Amino acid sequence: MGTSKGYDAPSTPQWGDLKGKVSRLAKEGRPGLDNSKQLVGQFIRANGGSQGVARNGGMGAKSAQAVARNLGSFLSLVNRVGLDEALKQTGLEHLKGKTTSDIILSLIDYFGEDASTIDQVDARNALSQLMDELFSEAEGIDGIGQILEESAQPDNLTEMLERFFGYYVYQQFCRSFYERLASKVGNAQADAFLNDILDYIKSEITVLALDRDISQIDWNGQEGEAICVQVLEKTLDVFGG
Repeated sequence: MGTSKGYDAPSTPQWGDLKGKVSRLAKEGRPGLDNSKQLVGQFIRANGGSQGVARNGGMGAKSAQAVARNLGSFLSLVNRVGLDEALKQTGLEHLKGKTTSDIILSLIDYFGEDASTIDQVDARNALSQLMDELFSEAEGIDGIGQILEESAQPDNLTEMLERFFGYYVYQQFCRSFYERLASKVGNAQADAFLNDILDYIKSEITVLALDRDISQIDWNGQEGEAICVQVLEKTLDVFGG
């Protein structure tokens, strides 16, 4: 599934109740959208709620926010100067002529942080999911470039960050529960269970209304950090966090 492993959830009453629900629903079958909504919302609240995660770094949010800033910075540059100049300014001109898969891997390396912590691994996995979704039908730098230019438009940029944060929530949920699910119902049923969680998360992504054009901000300064906190918090609110 491309998820990281080896995580033991805390033993607080909130977590105990959540783990019990996950186990019960897994034994009954797949959770469906309604139960997935309840589980994801409770998962976020057990990690400190939308504010606690976005503002205080719960769920390893700093790793996800760092990737979001890198992504936002590059797409904003594309929006201002165009793809060719953006590739030149960021040292990515070598991507021209590469295969689609090589380009995607290079972009993941460029946007992603070092995978030296489990949260950074989750952020890279979330980024990989987003890249696979975006470029599933793209061919070469021309196809990928066209998608990047479309994604760089202000409203689309906001949605990109939301989708990335949604995948990050999914990766954190998988890390918390995959081994538990697999031990109780087997790998295949665990995968099916988590697919419903992913389907719910993807179904909830809508374009958030922000009060500014985020393609024009300084992503490497306090503005970029503040926007990532704001978008993550609003995204988690959508999930009932």
